[in-house]
Amino acid sequence: MIEPPCNQLLQASERAGVRNTATRSTGRHAATIAARANCGVTGRARPFRRAAESSLLTPTTSAPPSAAVASAVYAVAKARIPVHVIGLIPATDNRPGPEAIVPGDIITMHNGMTVEVLNTDAEGRMILCDGLAYAVKQKCDVIIDIATLTGACMVALGRYKAGLMGNDDKLIKQLQQAAEDSGEKVWPMPSGDEYAQEMKSKIADLKNTGSKFGGACTAAAFLRQFVGSAKWAHLDIAGVDMIDKATAFATEGASGFGVRLLTTYLMNLVQQKH
Repeated sequence: MIEPPCNQLLQASERAGVRNTATRSTGRHAATIAARANCGVTGRARPFRRAAESSLLTPTTSAPPSAAVASAVYAVAKARIPVHVIGLIPATDNRPGPEAIVPGDIITMHNGMTVEVLNTDAEGRMILCDGLAYAVKQKCDVIIDIATLTGACMVALGRYKAGLMGNDDKLIKQLQQAAEDSGEKVWPMPSGDEYAQEMKSKIADLKNTGSKFGGACTAAAFLRQFVGSAKWAHLDIAGVDMIDKATAFATEGASGFGVRLLTTYLMNLVQQKH
């Protein structure tokens, strides 16, 4: 990842619709989207992937989570759903360069925690955790992040379901209900203390990758360290973000996974309060 970052700010509300501003930043960047009850939704974007040759041909596979966040917040504003949503899109230009992160780097994150870089291909979580830390500062009651975070999740669940992790059983059940209602399938996976322990570093607070086993779970446990006591859920949509054939709900290519799920969750939330 290289700098400089840019903060893309989208605001949405029942009355004002969606407003869009952009600001330059000297730190790691996150774009934020706000609509009108405190729920933060975060999705990372990486315009360019440094990976195997086949991945270089499909850089857009890192963009669907951020598109899902923006689309869900737009849907909230368009439908005038009476809920306050802050959407954050941490984004960076991900390519080789003189200021790119390298193994051995220790990065100070937005909330002051330090992370030892062991694997530069585990870079998405390095910006996503800053988005989560920012959501905590906004005092969100609920924080949900969505990302094409790990190949390990796709190995575990294939191309049929997204991985669902979190620290609050009620929130997990609410998202499972929203998944059933929306048709976007999820499967609960663990991300507890045993996985978090694997992400501890000897020379920093955390390291950005664990062992080769349970990669989706250790990645979620890493993110969990940045949400404090907030209710939090993580959606790993690797495998369901792109489809080879058109379905009744999506065209070939980017599936839009997460838009219906997140919007349905928010609609259900409002109905439960009434």
